[in-house]
Amino acid sequence: MQTRRELIVSGMGLAAMIAVGRTARAQDSLSRFNALMANLQADPGLAANAKEGADKPILTVAARRAGAKTKPSKLKISNRAAQLIVTAEVTSPKTYTKRYQGAIWPKGQSGVTVGVGYDIGHTIPEQFWSDWKPYLPHETLDRLMIGCEATGDEAAFLLEALKDIKIPWEIAHKQFVQRQLPREIGLAERSLPNFAELPEDCRGAIVSLTYNRGTAGFQAAPLDEPEGRRKEMKTVYDLMAARNFAAIPDEFLKMRRLWEDKPSMAGVVLRREAEAALFQIGLDSQVDLNMQGIVIR
Repeated sequence: MQTRRELIVSGMGLAAMIAVGRTARAQDSLSRFNALMANLQADPGLAANAKEGADKPILTVAARRAGAKTKPSKLKISNRAAQLIVTAEVTSPKTYTKRYQGAIWPKGQSGVTVGVGYDIGHTIPEQFWSDWKPYLPHETLDRLMIGCEATGDEAAFLLEALKDIKIPWEIAHKQFVQRQLPREIGLAERSLPNFAELPEDCRGAIVSLTYNRGTAGFQAAPLDEPEGRRKEMKTVYDLMAARNFAAIPDEFLKMRRLWEDKPSMAGVVLRREAEAALFQIGLDSQVDLNMQGIVIR
């Protein structure tokens, strides 16, 4: 029969083995994430096509106004996560300057889009003005505001009158970091239970997802979603509520079914895979507090 000291030492050995295994898994996830990022950065066309793959639902005016009232979050996401969003939206500062510093329309149900993936069409005028007032002249704001709440064909029509507006990378990135990203984190925090309990990498994976697909899918009901396009997002909500965080990376990967048979949507598939890897990095780099603080007496 083992003595108390032997049991404790044995437990410490087990804890060390678990820590080593977790570190190895974290390194695997990090290598996978870095490889996916390299793929996204190597081909600017992937970001362009990924914008077309964004399938944010068209929100009611009430839902848009509720979203506009969401306060910026004080929670942080990792630098890796912020870089993933920037890469998936505009590839790089150089590519932004070449392709995205002017207003664009990414097709589908998107609106006129500026900066780092800022969709004016899914925004109410008050929110747009607040988000961009510190960064653009009032004359430019007045012109761009005609794109508020205009999506699809209406946005495509409006684009002609706005294509000459240019937003330099330095301004676009500053607006993204200071205004847009904290509010997007706030939307995710408001939409998902236990969000604050996640590590920064895990939070960032969720924010990248909602930046691309919105947050309405977390509440999607089968009757409202007969095609089941957002069933994995609803599952993510349920897993968050149950604190079953370990099962969430698989849901990112399951979403690939929506785009993987469309070669032009390869950028969206890579983004979901990078989000899954990023979430796993966060999980694997957590320290199991139950294995710490063992003192031999």
